[in-house]
Amino acid sequence: MMIRVVAALVCGGLIGLDREVRSHSAGLRTHALAAEGAALFTLAGILIGTEAHNAGFSSADPTRVASTVVQGIGFLAGGVIFGTAAKVNGLTTAAGLWTTASIGMLCGAGFYALAFFATAAAVIVLSAVKFFEDHVTTDSPSSDGPEHWTE
Repeated sequence: MMIRVVAALVCGGLIGLDREVRSHSAGLRTHALAAEGAALFTLAGILIGTEAHNAGFSSADPTRVASTVVQGIGFLAGGVIFGTAAKVNGLTTAAGLWTTASIGMLCGAGFYALAFFATAAAVIVLSAVKFFEDHVTTDSPSSDGPEHWTE
C-alpha cells in the first residue's frame, strides 16, 4: 500500500513539476498532494470494503469512496478557476488537478502501468502541446469583431 502512495506522489509530482516550471499557481506540491490524497481515499475505500465484507456485510462498495473523490477534486479544482469579462484563467490547472487525482486513484488501486502511461500523456499534453499552441495557433479576435483580427 505504501508503494501505491509513493507511486501517486511521483506521478502527481511529475505533472506538477511541469506546472511549477511554468510558474503556474498549482505546482509540484499541489499536484503531488492531490494524487496522494486520491490514492489514500481509494485505499481507504478498498480497506473499508474488505473489512466490511470480512465482517459479513456483502453490500459494501468501495467505489462509493472513489465517486466522492471525483466530486471533491472537482470542488477543489473549481477554486482555481478565475473569470473576468475578457478571459477565464485556471482551466488547465483545474483539469490538471482533476487528471492528477484520477492518476492517484489508479495508483491507489494498484494499476501502475495505466497510471504511469496517464502521467506521461498528461506531461506531453502540458508541455509539448503547449509548445504547439504557442507556435502554431493564431491570435484570438478582438472584441471589435472579425474585421479587426490580428494576424
